Amino acid sequence: MTVNNNAWNQDDSGGICTFVCGASPRDVVSFFSLWNWTSSPPAVHAYPNAELRSDLLPLRLGDLLSLQVSASWAFGPATLSEDARNPNSPEDSTYIQSNNVQANVVLDIFADEDAERSRTPSEQKYEFMVWVGQFGAAAQPVGILTPREPPVVVRVDKTDFTLWNGTKSTGQYVYSWLANETLTNFDMDFAPLLGFLVKEEGVSESLYMGTIQFGHETFLAASQMNFSISSYAANVQSIVAEPNSTLAPTASLPVATSVSGASKGVRPRVGWCGTLWLSIVLFLTGT
Repeated sequence: MTVNNNAWNQDDSGGICTFVCGASPRDVVSFFSLWNWTSSPPAVHAYPNAELRSDLLPLRLGDLLSLQVSASWAFGPATLSEDARNPNSPEDSTYIQSNNVQANVVLDIFADEDAERSRTPSEQKYEFMVWVGQFGAAAQPVGILTPREPPVVVRVDKTDFTLWNGTKSTGQYVYSWLANETLTNFDMDFAPLLGFLVKEEGVSESLYMGTIQFGHETFLAASQMNFSISSYAANVQSIVAEPNSTLAPTASLPVATSVSGASKGVRPRVGWCGTLWLSIVLFLTGT
């Protein structure tokens, strides 16, 4: 895993600093970010995240067997303890709403027809997002002005996800799955969400997934906020047989089940530190 502070749009209105916590198992990461921004109108200033490193990437969507992601995270004012920073609790939820905090928590996947471009920021043509937390009116999925009618809703495990899609001003096409609840603790296979896009939305199975990240888009907060991940792990598996194997693939890209008459999911609501280098391929950057 690689942890990145990713303050790609910082300004003088605030700042962000990300810290990696102590020793963790090899494939599990823990970190926290302290931040505040006050510029108006609200905009994404940073996306602190953990990026999956796998020899299977880039991987064709059509060859994806599973994308298992588990995470336990907290978010709230830095004055609260980690246990109290639960956006599903009355105290934390009231603070976030009454102080107009704007942010989200998302799994971000970038893809392209070209394997090399799929791993090159700013060149990837497709973005697939899974939103597990949404706070404030500024954090909206691309496509908010053109909602799907009827809504496209699928179910993964016991959670419903609603699809939004559209094109950024940069020309990048974005598909966003919004969970119908704030998921602060989860262990899910998100491959079926991508499989649904291939089967039902015309997304090419020949696209290469090159970048998979989980983190927190920071927009607006007058006081210092704390986003923390106590445990995060991700694993990607391919249906393609291992090199030199004589076994043929026995599975295919899984597809999420469309939910008829289900809930419509979550309807979108209308610098302190420099660069730190850590071992085991963990790095933080303020740019």
